[in-house]
Amino acid sequence: MINAFITDLLTIKGQSKHTADAYRRDLRQFVKFIKQYYQDARWSTISADMIEHYIMTLESVGELPTTTNRKISAISALYRYLKRHGHDINNPAQFICRRKIAETIPNTIDPEQLRTAYANAIGSVKVMLGLLITTGIRIGEMLAIRWEDINPKDGTIIIHGKGNKERLVSVPERQMEEIRYAYPRQDPKGTLFHTSQFETRCMIYQALTPYCRAKQLSPHAIRHTFATEMAKAGESGPTIALALGHSNLKTTQHYINLAKAAEPCRCQYIKLN
Repeated sequence: MINAFITDLLTIKGQSKHTADAYRRDLRQFVKFIKQYYQDARWSTISADMIEHYIMTLESVGELPTTTNRKISAISALYRYLKRHGHDINNPAQFICRRKIAETIPNTIDPEQLRTAYANAIGSVKVMLGLLITTGIRIGEMLAIRWEDINPKDGTIIIHGKGNKERLVSVPERQMEEIRYAYPRQDPKGTLFHTSQFETRCMIYQALTPYCRAKQLSPHAIRHTFATEMAKAGESGPTIALALGHSNLKTTQHYINLAKAAEPCRCQYIKLN
């Protein structure tokens, strides 16, 4: 049941492998809990009270609201899947209130530190860093880039975002040159990079660590930095949302709030030349 649902998430819903893996872990954990406390329960007999019991148990051991909300979403998504596939079943998770999440400011990296990390990187890591820093795309989106998505003439790349949504991003000439130099053109439908998300995150983290100081240093912090620099440059919320592939403007507002408290931007986003 769970495996079929995960396959549907990936192939039909267009969710990322990262999201699908998280949902798989969440649902297996939930099943383990149900078997422990409600041995005779089935998907058709699970109630909102049982799910609330599960969430409260997680909270009692310090699970964060963001994580518990994702677990509720995973259970709810499974029930919607079952309903779509002909099961006469109600969704008890729809009655569970999402936990309130404290307002947080996105973690960013000093652009000058990013420039230093980029200048000292070599090979494919340099190409990857250049793309992440100058476009703000996600690592998963970067790894999904195919040769046919790249248009070196007008300096754009088609990005395949969450939910199979496509958007066009502009890429500086220098980064386009690095792509052409480091990766001779191959099969148009083949991907540019050939590493897993885990391997790529490790490589980027290792490239950043010696030069960057951030509260939570991570490759995704590069994306936060790009968005914040856009906001500091005066770009509107919809423009930033379009560049990042956000479907919810509320997500973008974090960067605008952060920009208001920062020094004025002295450059157009983050230039690496």
